[in-house]
Amino acid sequence: MRDRIRILVRVGLGALLVWAAVAKLRDPHAFAQDIANYRILPASLVAPVAATLPGVEIVVGLALVLAAWRRAAAAAAFWLLVLFALAVGAALVRGINIECGCFGATGRPATWWTFARDLGLSAAALFVFATSPERPVAPLSSADPT
Repeated sequence: MRDRIRILVRVGLGALLVWAAVAKLRDPHAFAQDIANYRILPASLVAPVAATLPGVEIVVGLALVLAAWRRAAAAAAFWLLVLFALAVGAALVRGINIECGCFGATGRPATWWTFARDLGLSAAALFVFATSPERPVAPLSSADPT
């Protein structure tokens, strides 16, 4: 049963990361503005981060979905989601009213629910990391159900 739960969590988390990345790519200028609104990065880093982050999310998400480098992908997802939670939390503590930017330009503000969601998703990534076998397995291998 734990294997099935891990597969469901791994694939769901991977699909969510890919979906979020694709949404960001639909309007890269709005995504860059969302990043700038957090007031964490210097202006010179906003465009490179906005251009790079969706690609990282796609690679990590696909690695999770396809079970390629499961532990490394889960670790990367964990740190991405912790970073996202910290950014949202920092903005909220400083009283900055911003759009999350999590799934592209949605018009939805970042809230403490956004912060909690990111922490919950990071816990899911940690679960996948902690319960995945350490030995490498070929993606979608019939020899290993995870």
